[in-house]
Amino acid sequence: MDLEIFRNSKFEIRSGLMDGEPYFCLSDVCKILDLDNSRQAKTRLDQKGVISNDTLTNGGIQRMDFINEPNLYRLIFQSRKPEAEAFQEWVFSAVLPAIRKHGGYLTPAKIEEVLNDPDTIIALAQNLKAERAKREQLEAEKAANAGYVSFAKSVEASVDSILIGNYAKLLNDRRGISIGQNRLFDFLRASGYLISGGARHNVPYQKHIENGYFEVTTQTFAGSTGTHQKFTPKITGKGQVALADEIVEYFKGERI
Repeated sequence: MDLEIFRNSKFEIRSGLMDGEPYFCLSDVCKILDLDNSRQAKTRLDQKGVISNDTLTNGGIQRMDFINEPNLYRLIFQSRKPEAEAFQEWVFSAVLPAIRKHGGYLTPAKIEEVLNDPDTIIALAQNLKAERAKREQLEAEKAANAGYVSFAKSVEASVDSILIGNYAKLLNDRRGISIGQNRLFDFLRASGYLISGGARHNVPYQKHIENGYFEVTTQTFAGSTGTHQKFTPKITGKGQVALADEIVEYFKGERI
């Protein structure tokens, strides 16, 4: 995959075309969006939109991950960095039009190739045709994600963790998913986020606390049979944004 570096005064990203579809360097995206762990970010993406490519770096050839446009938007929505919106606008208004204008990157080398090889013009035309076919699909996906953008921004406005029941209500209000507290608890247990059964029933697994998705408040009280503890799980702002896409996908047939 031939790569082109796009940059402005704030951002720099490597991108290339694969089968007529733009892909973006995952590590560049994570750096821009202040997402520390690109491997962890990769696990939250649609793996069909992730490819690996041998990439020339200052340290030599390295195997690097690249993500397609829908996955790019997923990471943008998960970022809490103030610059995320500016980055999205730059990609949408400058980078993608530059890619799609000719169905490819018209770098100086590409221009020279076009002038010397008529077959290159044919290839560019074929790429343009493929891009036009994908444009309606991508615009439809962008429109479908509009509710997610609104949801993410509303969550970012608050740094407080909330109860699972309140999160179910927020999903209903912002995403049109009417599932209720009990069914959301069922989903979180079945999906491996919360412990099922035992003394720590509905307590988040430690790894999901450590990655910042959940918090737990503990209350200790005395009863007739001794001292007891009550655990109350709460989902953080980070967790609300990160899990929303997965929850909506799971319950997508139940929009109100």
